[in-house]
Amino acid sequence: MSVLTKKRRSSKYDNHGGKQMRRQGRPVRIGGIVLLLASIQLVGTAHAEDKADAKEGLEGSLNFGLTATTGNSRASTGNASIEAKLTRPESITRFGASATYGQSEGESTADKSNASVNYNYLLTERLSVYLQLGWERDRIADLVWRINTGPGLGYFLIKEDNSSLVGQLGISYIREKFENVKFDDYNALRIAERGERKITPTAKIWEQAEYLPDISDFKNRFLLNGEAGVEAGISAKTSLRFLVQDTYNSAPAQGRNKNDALYIAAVGYKF
Repeated sequence: MSVLTKKRRSSKYDNHGGKQMRRQGRPVRIGGIVLLLASIQLVGTAHAEDKADAKEGLEGSLNFGLTATTGNSRASTGNASIEAKLTRPESITRFGASATYGQSEGESTADKSNASVNYNYLLTERLSVYLQLGWERDRIADLVWRINTGPGLGYFLIKEDNSSLVGQLGISYIREKFENVKFDDYNALRIAERGERKITPTAKIWEQAEYLPDISDFKNRFLLNGEAGVEAGISAKTSLRFLVQDTYNSAPAQGRNKNDALYIAAVGYKF
């Protein structure tokens, strides 16, 4: 099991001065992964009839990953996360939290954490209203904290026992603070989606993406978050998983890169 953290060098503007610094390619990595897994997920379901709602109750997992090297170099990186989904007749609620820390030769190479909750109240079998709240920090990116919250509408494009695909559209209030800079806040449009497909009773793939452009400056200020992963069971309660998380901030802290990617391999315990 291993965790690898990789910083993508790319920046065109600094956070506050707007000065040109370095060439930046478009953030297409996570988009490609999301489209690939979404396509796989849709195969075989396009003409299927809707099935019964997912089983009610609480399900989730605790996940741990660790990598370490010694000898000519000393490095270690660890990740811990928890995910949970609570399904009720009238609502679906998702919880999540994650922390990653890494060191190499005595210096920090990763130090980030986040937590989120997304509550969906079902108006019909497919249409819902939601309220989401997220918090994150990343010391390597000089992000002291960021809060993201707001309401919106959700719609299940696919809602079956083994497959689901939901889209969300809403408004978010974002408030953030970087090192040595006064906090800032703005209102953003939120466009998000999440898809999941069970390949077998013990294996699944999933992907999710979230686009948050500043309503007053769509072109120059936005956040793009994405995740894609695969999980396979090794027993009734344990599993192996591999996932990629990608974060793109068009206006990072001064001197910091716009794009961060995190590759995680971990063992999960299901509950």
